Amino acid sequence: MFMSNVRAVFLFALAWGAAFDTAAAQTAAAKAGDPLPAEPRIGVAASKSDQVCVAMPGSPLAPGTIVTLINPTRPQSVKVVTIDGVAECAALAGALISGPYYSVQPFDSEPNVWIAVPGKPVTRRISPGVVAVMLSAQQIEAQFRVCTSTEGVHLTVWSGDPLQSRRLWHQYFYLGYDVEPSCKDGDGGRRELPQEGLEVSRHSFLKHNQTIRSAP
Repeated sequence: MFMSNVRAVFLFALAWGAAFDTAAAQTAAAKAGDPLPAEPRIGVAASKSDQVCVAMPGSPLAPGTIVTLINPTRPQSVKVVTIDGVAECAALAGALISGPYYSVQPFDSEPNVWIAVPGKPVTRRISPGVVAVMLSAQQIEAQFRVCTSTEGVHLTVWSGDPLQSRRLWHQYFYLGYDVEPSCKDGDGGRRELPQEGLEVSRHSFLKHNQTIRSAP
């Protein structure tokens, strides 16, 4: 009995030490300035006139490919669809989303906008109306957000709590009509430079242009 207890303590200490070494190695790697994880592959889906279609960057999506759609509007929901094939898509083209476009099944006749990710990743509801998705081994609990600008919506994906964590992806979806803005700093695509930044940029541009003109 005594030897069994000693052996159990030894194995526990060994396992704890290995876990500590792994964590220490990961921390050292992070401090060494390892590059951030690659951006996940994320697209947009929209429905209009009894058609749901997807725009997804990267390699072509073959018929039969599974895609998961996340409705970023609370209460958030998840819908799994299958690619039918390449198709025209008035909903995405009108929203200024680049193609190619793919039709999917099953379709939902209710007009909506989704964030799309390839495959069927692990999803879970982390609070009432909020869905988190495991996009990769590095992004295990990505969250989704949507907000309005004056004529469209900004769709975003975050590594954790929206506006409080690193933004992984952003897409502007043009609506074509006026809406009440609800977006906050960090929701949009490119942040505006402060006024002093604009002045410095303008001065640098004029100086550079003058140098080019005075060159022999």
